[in-house]
Amino acid sequence: GRRYELVATITHIGRDPSRGHYVADAKHVEGRWLRFDDASVSVVGQNDVLHDQAYVLFYQQV
Repeated sequence: GRRYELVATITHIGRDPSRGHYVADAKHVEGRWLRFDDASVSVVGQNDVLHDQAYVLFYQQV
């Protein structure tokens, strides 16, 4: 069967979608996860990405 891997997420922080804040996590080609939070970009652990309650998930076929 086809296999997919998680490559990015969008996570909402707040009570409802019209309020709060969104951050995006993306898997770098080197395997590290990067968090994009407005003008800030930081390295985050895979456990942080997987434990967040993601709003949108992006997968890539492998």
